[in-house]
Amino acid sequence: MAIDTGQGNLARLHIRRAWWKAKIEGNKARDQMQNRVLRKNGWKVVRIWQYQLTAKLVRLAIRKLRGAGLIASPAGSNSKWGV
Repeated sequence: MAIDTGQGNLARLHIRRAWWKAKIEGNKARDQMQNRVLRKNGWKVVRIWQYQLTAKLVRLAIRKLRGAGLIASPAGSNSKWGV
């Protein structure tokens, strides 16, 4: 939230808004390009954002990866995620 205390603050707000928009659009384009390259090379791409992570989702992902033989099961299996 911005408080208008003068024209200078509004100008900075618009500059930052434009900067963030350009940054996010650039990130999206980069991600799309990386996805294409990975898929072309036989990878299945799953992109999970940090805010989406829950302990349940992490446990599910670890189980799936282990089931596919992509990661090993640790001896004793006392990880912080309980898997």
